[in-house]
Amino acid sequence: MACAKLVRYLRDIGIPFELGSHREGVCTAQEVAGALGVRGRQFAKVVMVVADGRLMMLVVPAHHRIIFGKQLNQTLVAKRVCLAKEEEFAGCFGERRQFCEAGAMCPFGHLYGFKVFMDSALVTVPEIVFRAGTHHDVIEIATADYLRLVNPQIAQLSVPARGKKAKRKRKSWLRRLLGL
Repeated sequence: MACAKLVRYLRDIGIPFELGSHREGVCTAQEVAGALGVRGRQFAKVVMVVADGRLMMLVVPAHHRIIFGKQLNQTLVAKRVCLAKEEEFAGCFGERRQFCEAGAMCPFGHLYGFKVFMDSALVTVPEIVFRAGTHHDVIEIATADYLRLVNPQIAQLSVPARGKKAKRKRKSWLRRLLGL
């Protein structure tokens, strides 16, 4: 069952949303998006980071990876930013179905006291889909509603991850160069 706290919150304030689920056995955000038939650019994944000792929530497209470095540090107003270990945030989302499971957090960090940052690439899609607090439930909501409710700071936080296509192109280019 989806995160009861989030579902109750959305219903109480009258925000329309779609609740769904996907098959078992998919782990990554991109795999979940594929199982749902949703493009990776529309599926919002949550990445927890530690910025100068404070936990923060980053929301990026499923097919993206975070750009760690000076720009991210400036965006988060921190000298040091690194990925958070699951042990660092697992207890922050509560237990049981009323709250979110670690690794399946919904991007409503403000409900748990986290500052939320959203990648600018997600702002361009009309609806976003995200894990609904479990490893098999998802919610779809209008991006405009999400922005209004969460009021995340918008910035470029990520870039598309290099996938199999990029590797294949590189290989074929190399083969052409070597005459293979």
